Amino acid sequence: MTLSIVNNIQETSAQEIAFPSFEKKVIYDAQGNPIEGFSAITNTETEKVNAIMSSRYTIFNHEEAYEIIEKAATNLCPEAKGDVNFYSNDGFMKVSYLLPESYNVEVGEGDSLRTRLVGYNSVDGSKSLTFHVDFERLVCANGMVGFSREFSFSRRHSKFIHEDTNNFDIAAQLEYAWKKVQENAAMLKNNAVDFDKGMSAIK
Repeated sequence: MTLSIVNNIQETSAQEIAFPSFEKKVIYDAQGNPIEGFSAITNTETEKVNAIMSSRYTIFNHEEAYEIIEKAATNLCPEAKGDVNFYSNDGFMKVSYLLPESYNVEVGEGDSLRTRLVGYNSVDGSKSLTFHVDFERLVCANGMVGFSREFSFSRRHSKFIHEDTNNFDIAAQLEYAWKKVQENAAMLKNNAVDFDKGMSAIK
């Protein structure tokens, strides 16, 4: 397993991150005949085979996925900070952007939600291309965190993956989700009942 972590992504260009790149290659049998129906997903730099997949499998390289989520996060908040991680011989990638405290959504006194945009991609069939927005909430003093997922986008690595991704505006969905949670939080705060006053009313 390999692991690469880059902190503070917004200060790092995509060219400076060592993104692995993969391509499909023909597989041959012992007699030198091509094996139909399957392809070798191969690292273009090391020439190592990462996975054997169906020939219908479409590669969506990690850098493509990173650029989508980086654009979405920094479009909403230029100061957004994130990590990018590679696992399983670089076949699996996770990108996570946590927006700064100024983008927290307050749901009560001393109670707020932190906004996080997360993306996953793989070239070995272990994970679909996935993006989602989470709102993290500290729900108790021992550090337990709850999540509210406002939208999720997921596509299999089929021949339509690039077309589907181009037609789905991740940045707009992130902005909409953040504003929607703000509205819901304001409604919750406005309708909140003080416990002591509530008990007095019951009595």
